[in-house]
Amino acid sequence: KIPEPMEHPIPCRGPEPENEIRMPSMCEHCKKTKNDGAKLARCSRCQQVYYCSKVCQKASWKTHKKVCQQAASAASVRELSE
Repeated sequence: KIPEPMEHPIPCRGPEPENEIRMPSMCEHCKKTKNDGAKLARCSRCQQVYYCSKVCQKASWKTHKKVCQQAASAASVRELSE
């Protein structure tokens, strides 16, 4: 018997269905959430991660850079194909 595919908690693309499990928004670097009083902003390039400050964004850039470039490239390809 073939096992059923597992549901992925983060949508890969497209609009989120109402029943989709959503991960809480938190700063990629320090892990603060809105409940902690953090004002979160998305990475302007890839739109996939949040940061609570420029300090956290800069501190995380070395590790986030490769993922960000790949995500931004994938997003631009999807936009061109639509």
